[in-house]
Amino acid sequence: MIHLPIEIWSKIFKNLSATDLINFCEAFKELEYLLTDKSIVKKFDVQGNYRFVEVDFVKFIKEKVQYDHIRSLNINNLYWVPLKDLRSLLSLLTKLEELFALETNLSLREKDVKLYGNLRVLAVCASVNDCNIDINLVKVHMFLLKRFCLKVTSRRGNITNLYRIFKELFALRELWIEDLTERPSELINYDMIVYKLQFLNKLVIKSKISIPFLDYKPVGMAKIFESRRFKSIVIIYVKCPQDKIVHLKNISIFDPFETQLEIAWDVLRRFYCEMPYDVKAAEKIYMTRNVKDAQFEELNFCHNKCFCNINFITATWDFLKAPNSRNLKKLCIKSCVLQRKPPPTKDHVVENLERIYPFQDIVENCSKLEELEIMSCSSNDNDSSTERSEVTFCNVTIADCYMLINQLVNLERLTVEVPIFVNGNFLIKVIQNCKKLKYLKVLSCGTNEMLNRNLSLALKDAKYLEDFSIESEQINLESLLEGLNEINSCKLRRIYVNCKHEDTRFQTELETLLKKNPQLILVALAIQIEQTTKKMLIRKILKEFCDNKAKYYYLYPTSESMSHVSLQHVHKDILQFNTNVSIVDLADFR
Repeated sequence: MIHLPIEIWSKIFKNLSATDLINFCEAFKELEYLLTDKSIVKKFDVQGNYRFVEVDFVKFIKEKVQYDHIRSLNINNLYWVPLKDLRSLLSLLTKLEELFALETNLSLREKDVKLYGNLRVLAVCASVNDCNIDINLVKVHMFLLKRFCLKVTSRRGNITNLYRIFKELFALRELWIEDLTERPSELINYDMIVYKLQFLNKLVIKSKISIPFLDYKPVGMAKIFESRRFKSIVIIYVKCPQDKIVHLKNISIFDPFETQLEIAWDVLRRFYCEMPYDVKAAEKIYMTRNVKDAQFEELNFCHNKCFCNINFITATWDFLKAPNSRNLKKLCIKSCVLQRKPPPTKDHVVENLERIYPFQDIVENCSKLEELEIMSCSSNDNDSSTERSEVTFCNVTIADCYMLINQLVNLERLTVEVPIFVNGNFLIKVIQNCKKLKYLKVLSCGTNEMLNRNLSLALKDAKYLEDFSIESEQINLESLLEGLNEINSCKLRRIYVNCKHEDTRFQTELETLLKKNPQLILVALAIQIEQTTKKMLIRKILKEFCDNKAKYYYLYPTSESMSHVSLQHVHKDILQFNTNVSIVDLADFR
């Protein structure tokens, strides 16, 4: 196989990321020449490649890669690479046209901007202070930009500096902008940005604060997507003909409804203006006024407060059982979707519920699912007296249905909030059957000893697990760490444990874990430890193994204090309770 012609290898690798190629060449040194092949390294993608923690990134590019061929470079999340090294690399890539550098040390400082002269596409993080540069540099070195993605990390400074930069980006066609500031002194005036960009075709706004009504119909842009998930809001505008521009809330399909999906779509629309599907499907539905031909890649039903309403749950089932969901990749649901099918009458006594789990049909229909989030549902959250007669017993009948998750063999990411009455034995089967599982996040309210025990037993089979997070009232850390230590592979990258009570000694197991897994990047323990000497000992162990700039090893005495930890944004997905489905992640900007 190694002796295949270079033409065959080129076809195999030209569509893969550079990370995959590097790993392959590491295993087969005789194929390192592939890193000089123009068709392969033209798009060089090493996003989040932790290999470069131990290997000098710039030196590797200079010595191993034919860098003259690189036209597109993705270094997102290489937050530990020194700024001078990144600048040195960019100075070599004189023909670079696309740079994706989110969560790196690059920004919009003057020395950085001088390296962007040939770029058509740029993704970067910057504070408002970084934008305080000579505007002539923007005119000379950024005037070719057609697509721009900007994360505003800090508002300290004069925000007018930001507007000055956009004023000079005459060629810009697409803008993604995320405001990470939670308590700004003043809002970003998006109108001032949009009306300076005469040729803008697409605008993506993501913000942690409420955004006032924005109407861009005068410049021919329609709002085709709006999402409010947990702590962020996303709004997307696209250029389209005037006859297509209508208010997003007024989008409807025409009667009579022909399919179950159309009926379900209308039911959800009546409950809430925000719909569950992804951006691609939202744009198609907006433009065609037709839901029948939409193909869903992501569906998120956790934004609506009418979770336990029978009509809402039935509509959710219809969405997920439709042919339009056969290529679904990401799904976020409430646990009430796991319940047995209610009877046609309103007599919702448990004994009267049909012995049918619609979730079984969903699992079979959505067999390509790669990411699943299941949030626990409490019918007590529904305060509407008019809906109480419609409430089902999702907190009773869902227990057996968790076991069906293990049939989703293509799962790579699983976030599951486990009710107190579910013992967690389903996790053993999930880890055994879902061989591709890389990300596991378990959330539990109250004390659930059986869940902790079964999770510890399950971990030994998690050979491909890279990210692991658990939040619970009480955790036996000694048993949990023993389970992690039984994993034979060395693929673990991030571990987060959050609990209010733990009564065991776990120093030995923690030290064993850190010795066995030198590749660990994040170890964050938000636990309650009463003894001062024990706290000092744990911190000493963590400090001893935190031996490079990429690693973050933390111990915090309470789970509440962890929310104030100032970590690189790249790790906040595992520390914070949020959703990754039917939202816009700026890392998807390509």
